[in-house]
Amino acid sequence: MQPISPVIPGFEKRETVFAKDQSEYSPLPALVMSYGEVVTRWRPTLRERLRIFFGGDIYLQVLTFNRPLQPVKLDTEPPFSVGGRWDAFVESLKAWRQIHFPRSKIQSD
Repeated sequence: MQPISPVIPGFEKRETVFAKDQSEYSPLPALVMSYGEVVTRWRPTLRERLRIFFGGDIYLQVLTFNRPLQPVKLDTEPPFSVGGRWDAFVESLKAWRQIHFPRSKIQSD
């Protein structure tokens, strides 16, 4: 599976590339939103697509460096064309944060 650009067609000018000049990592094109969300886009190979089609699973590996895991979401649709579904996801994360960290100094958007 490879990260691809544009992450969201039409938003190319807002893209940034993580690890652009870090030879130990692969460059990762991403959209970084003002409210702290990062969106990336991935394209599976034909072999990976067939594996998924025939019941294969998708594994997510995140390096936390022993810090708390951040919320993540996998989807098959771009977040901006889902008719509000993405906004509902972001709102549910805000609600979760308020429940689990009610005295947090993090400001809501």
